Amino acid sequence: MHWALLPAIVGLILFAYAGAILKPPTAQISDISSADLDKNLLIVGRIERVHVFDGGSVAVTLRDNTGKVEVYVPLNLVGDIKPSINETVQVVGTVALYRGQIEVVAQHVERQK
Repeated sequence: MHWALLPAIVGLILFAYAGAILKPPTAQISDISSADLDKNLLIVGRIERVHVFDGGSVAVTLRDNTGKVEVYVPLNLVGDIKPSINETVQVVGTVALYRGQIEVVAQHVERQK
C-alpha cells in the first residue's frame, strides 16, 4: 500500500461521514425554486393533506408560514412516520420537479413536538 494515499482515504471517509450527519440548510417553503433542483434542504411545516398511493408511498402537502409544497414520502419512510393532517414535521429531502411542479422527495421525516 502506498502510505501517501492514507491521508486521502481517511479524508474521504470523514467527508462521507460528515455528509451523513450534518443537516442541510433550513429553507422557507416560499424560497424553494427550480434553482434548487437536486439540492438537499430541510423544511418544517404542518401537514395539510395526505394522499396514500396504491403502493403505500405517500404525498403530503406541507405548509409553513410562507407557503406550501408537495412532499413525496417513499414507502420505506412511511412506516416510521405515518403522516397525519395538522401534524408538524421536519423533512430533509431533495428538491425535484414532478409534472412541472416543484416537490421535495423526503429522505428523512421527523415529528416535531
